[in-house]
Amino acid sequence: AYSNFHVENVLAALSSPGEWCLNRETSILYYMPPAGIDPRKCEIIGDNLPVIFLLDGKAEYGKWIENIVFRGLTFKHSSQKGVLRYFEKTAVRLSRGVRNCSILDCRFSDLGGSGVVIWRECRNNVVAGCEFVHTGDTPVCLFDYPGTGPSLNGGNQITDNYIHHCSTVTKSTAGVRVEGSEENRIAHNVICNMPYVGISVIGTRVKSWVKKNVPELQPPYTS
Repeated sequence: AYSNFHVENVLAALSSPGEWCLNRETSILYYMPPAGIDPRKCEIIGDNLPVIFLLDGKAEYGKWIENIVFRGLTFKHSSQKGVLRYFEKTAVRLSRGVRNCSILDCRFSDLGGSGVVIWRECRNNVVAGCEFVHTGDTPVCLFDYPGTGPSLNGGNQITDNYIHHCSTVTKSTAGVRVEGSEENRIAHNVICNMPYVGISVIGTRVKSWVKKNVPELQPPYTS
């Protein structure tokens, strides 16, 4: 599965209906529409925001963002700009100190990057009843790299979501990815038509641990 790749924004490769190419120097957009579509009458949307909504706390200082609910919202057309994959390229990011917040009955579609990323010090958050379709990267990602001690990301719930036809930009991704995060509940999700795997659970990366900080730990360093 890791051999899957695609090349984009090459004018010479513009050969099939639905493909497009943007010349950034001249700002000319080349588009080959599907049959029956008049490009002079259709709506063309250009994304710009790498993160649509951000909750960013400071758990190390005891400052948590908590008890916020997103319900019944639609998140579309986020950008794939940014350097850090899960930190910058996502529609909604909870990061570094968010707890007891919920994303309920929302729809994430046609995104350049990921759908929901729960990044580092985030606990007891819920993503439930949502639909993820045509996300460019991972629909839902829970991530921490506890280089100086136990993970502070955990106890989150990812339940009753419909995840399908995602990872349209970045291949070899999972419907739900959990890395370095613990005691989460992933249940009753429908995950189908994905290019790689449904759910990926990964322990802490060995290089993230500094042995002097946690001397009692021995390889493999897993969360």
